[in-house]
Amino acid sequence: MHKKFEKDLKAVNTTFLLTDNPQESFYYIHTYLFAKTNFYNDFDFAREIGKNPDIHKSAIIEGGVIIGSNVKIGPNVVIHSGTIIGDNVVIEANTTLGINGFQIANIDNKRILVPHTGGVLVENDSRIGSNVVICR
Repeated sequence: MHKKFEKDLKAVNTTFLLTDNPQESFYYIHTYLFAKTNFYNDFDFAREIGKNPDIHKSAIIEGGVIIGSNVKIGPNVVIHSGTIIGDNVVIEANTTLGINGFQIANIDNKRILVPHTGGVLVENDSRIGSNVVICR
């Protein structure tokens, strides 16, 4: 886990929810937390860029992104908040990292769009080709 997200684990109160339809309950709680609270937003930190970056001038990098050392980012790359990129990574042209994914769930015979949360972690010494989309 990246140092930005390390937290002391302490004893916490536990709550149980008993339901006849756990999947439906999960999606409703998840959607509520995403839309109405700040529960999933741990990416409110300044952008950090390591040593020796090679970032094309057309790349878009949001706040809440950490980029390691010796990273090469090609033209028209978009990196959304919540993305952590290790050292010695190459990201080729027209790639998007950390965008909201697309998932539909059937709940009560209705289709609902399930929001994706979290971020993207690109490990050290990785290479991401052109025209790739990696969702949260």
